[in-house]
Amino acid sequence: MLKNLIDRASEERKRLDESLKLAKELPPKIAVNGEIVENEERAIKIKKIEESIENIGFKVSEFGHLFVTGRKFIIKLTEEMRARLVSKYNFDAVIEFVRLEKPLNRLELPAKQKMEEVLTTIDNSLLKMYINEAMLQELYAFLTTAETLKHDYKEMSEFIELRKEKDRTFASRVCKALLEYHEKNYIGSLDLWKKLGQETREVRDMGCKETCKIIKNHIKRKQDIFTYARMVLVVNVEEGLKIFTENDEITNYATEDEILHYLEGLETFQPELRERYLEHLTEPEDAPQRFFTLRALLYVNKMKEKSNFMTDLKNPEVVKNRDAFYKFILMTDKYNPGTIIDEIKGLGLYDEEIHLYTMQGLYDDALDSYMKIHGEDQNFDAVEDYCLQQEVPILALFFKKILAFAYSKRKRIEAFKISGNPSKKLEKEMSGLLGYAKDFLKKYAASEKMDMTAVLKSLPDDWKLLDEEGDDSLFDYLVMSFSEKQGQELNAKLVRRLKEMEVLNAEA
Repeated sequence: MLKNLIDRASEERKRLDESLKLAKELPPKIAVNGEIVENEERAIKIKKIEESIENIGFKVSEFGHLFVTGRKFIIKLTEEMRARLVSKYNFDAVIEFVRLEKPLNRLELPAKQKMEEVLTTIDNSLLKMYINEAMLQELYAFLTTAETLKHDYKEMSEFIELRKEKDRTFASRVCKALLEYHEKNYIGSLDLWKKLGQETREVRDMGCKETCKIIKNHIKRKQDIFTYARMVLVVNVEEGLKIFTENDEITNYATEDEILHYLEGLETFQPELRERYLEHLTEPEDAPQRFFTLRALLYVNKMKEKSNFMTDLKNPEVVKNRDAFYKFILMTDKYNPGTIIDEIKGLGLYDEEIHLYTMQGLYDDALDSYMKIHGEDQNFDAVEDYCLQQEVPILALFFKKILAFAYSKRKRIEAFKISGNPSKKLEKEMSGLLGYAKDFLKKYAASEKMDMTAVLKSLPDDWKLLDEEGDDSLFDYLVMSFSEKQGQELNAKLVRRLKEMEVLNAEA
């Protein structure tokens, strides 16, 4: 009825448009009693016709709104009827309909129908109405959640083929992709979702969700997994990674290394794919060591990818990956430190080197890295703290490093003197280092972390117990060291004697 009203209003509009055209062709001015005046009759006609056109436009709009509302009301009634039937009848039930004396629209309905046939008719009708009304969310919800879904695949496929060219909301193609899934044509469904991956955000989100579901539950071939996962990983990385991180069977079809290689090829679009996957691989406490090592090396390699890495350590990407690398190697010790050290040598990552060398007990190398950081500024407080924190005594080793660094400047000083341009700066630096070394001896003479034998072996030949300037640092060191050593030995003897007395008293 509403459609008929709209059609009639449209015809009336065409007639009024013709009348308006004819009215405007009348002369705007006419002669009356020998004078030229405005043609009032023309003006009145034009005004009346325009008012009629305005009224017709309002009616068409109202009828159209009612028509759309009416269609959606019919959809709602159909949905409610379906819900009642599903809740009331079993799938194989036979439904008996009330006979009408005058069949609606001259349509003779059968007296009895199987529930399956009724449901197929209803579901086909609902799907068609959802597509016609561009009700994309309702269509998706119906096809993914409806109980005992039934439809005529051939009938729906023919309908979709007719509709898809005019369908700007992609409802028909979404419907086709979901119907293919219900027909267990999983590759066909994936192909359709892949094509829809470049469309609207709403459609892409549906495609990502359905693609993940199909791959995780039904796809077993590695090549198929990689082919169809690509769209999801590019469009929605969170959803795409679930294919590999929430699928316990994925490694039956593709190894972790194959997956990492595959993800690397997509990092032009999503630069953190491998990192996210390795985070997943290193979550279990008993994960293989190589996964932890691979994760650490990934951060290193991402830093190396920056061509200006060595000269631009403040580059945001370099800073980001360096921070992630350092936090990771501090957080766990399950990686292979030797492998990582080999990759970062010469990159200027001295703090990281120190940690990795210390893990392996390579204190000599760790102190070399410290000297590269603090050798020139001679600010060795952090190095002293590091030496004291270690379980093994390495203060003497650090003392040896200071001397070696100080005397390395001597050759440069002599070279400058030979050239006739003595360097006071180098002489001052060397003097400062030697002065620090002597103070260092005094400071830690009594420390159990200072190996006296190692210190004596590393003393330079030109050092004297007491030099001409009255510097007695070496003499003081030896006195304090021997006193401490002797005191420790006496204390040990006293403890032994007391224990012997306790034994004797107990026996008495």
